[in-house]
Amino acid sequence: MKPSVSVIIPVYNAEKYLAQCLDSILSGQLEDFELLLIDDGSADSSGPLCDRYAAGDNRVKVVHVENGGVSRARNLGIEMAVAEYIAFVDADDWVDAAIYRDMADRIRVEQADIILCSYSIFDGVREQRVDFPWADDPVFGREDIKKKLLPAFMAPLNINGRKQEDIMGSVWRGLFKKELLTTTGITFDSRINRTQDLAFILQMLSKATKVGIINKPYYHYRQDMNNGISTTHRYMKNLYSSYMLTLDYIREVASSLDDLNQVQSGIAWRTIIMVLSSIHNLAMPNAPFSFSTAVQESRDYIKDSGFKESIALVDHSILTRKQKLSVWLVQHSLVEVLLGYYYLKYNKRGLFA
Repeated sequence: MKPSVSVIIPVYNAEKYLAQCLDSILSGQLEDFELLLIDDGSADSSGPLCDRYAAGDNRVKVVHVENGGVSRARNLGIEMAVAEYIAFVDADDWVDAAIYRDMADRIRVEQADIILCSYSIFDGVREQRVDFPWADDPVFGREDIKKKLLPAFMAPLNINGRKQEDIMGSVWRGLFKKELLTTTGITFDSRINRTQDLAFILQMLSKATKVGIINKPYYHYRQDMNNGISTTHRYMKNLYSSYMLTLDYIREVASSLDDLNQVQSGIAWRTIIMVLSSIHNLAMPNAPFSFSTAVQESRDYIKDSGFKESIALVDHSILTRKQKLSVWLVQHSLVEVLLGYYYLKYNKRGLFA
């Protein structure tokens, strides 16, 4: 019997939390699904653990590949998937038992292309629920996708009087109709090593005719910085180029909207936070740069991205206090001060090398 949902999990050195993740899915209330585990060249015990689960449950399928990154692993999972709907899970997270039963029921009832749910963030101690800013469980048709959903995923918006609504564009919060993927040819861009989810979900939303929302935090996103998996506090190679590729996708999707002015400030905001994040990345503890090299790289980012032009376009009310201070330092050619703060924060030696 053909499964109704294919759940795709890229697995890379995830032994610490992988069993919790898999158990949460396999004990779920939807039974007719397949679980596709893409072991992306793990060097720990993740691969053998995947094999043990596959040996014990015929719904689990495993492939072992050389490390190629999360995007390539997900694309392989999409190629393997035989179900009508596709879901994605990160190997260090977990889900509620009802997630795929409820989302599959809703996507069928609404005859939607995508269903999106709320989630909770686990910081290692406690969980914080994150809902969509729209009341009830709305369904967006084509026009509302263009006027409400897409702009909200691109950048923080003032929605219903609530300031700085930043909707995380992570694919693990969605259930996607596979037919939409196959007919559009949308895949994950393997050149992007962060924000690949955002690029993917914006493309999917831009092609969808109906999208449903479920304001229930079915998904549990682990943001514990000590879990050994999170990349948030490590230097990421090619981060700036990844961000710029994502901006290209954002601009392409924005060009299809009826009112480009509506999202112009949002694109400027994305540019600003991506450049600031790229500068921050240069000062990470394992970054291979001297201070002087990091300063020059930062100046190149600022010039190449159109950062200063974006400052004039952005709605400053959606910038945080720290972002406003960082922008001020860049505006006044004080990038050394900004980088110096990050270097001191991470206790890096050779500050002025």
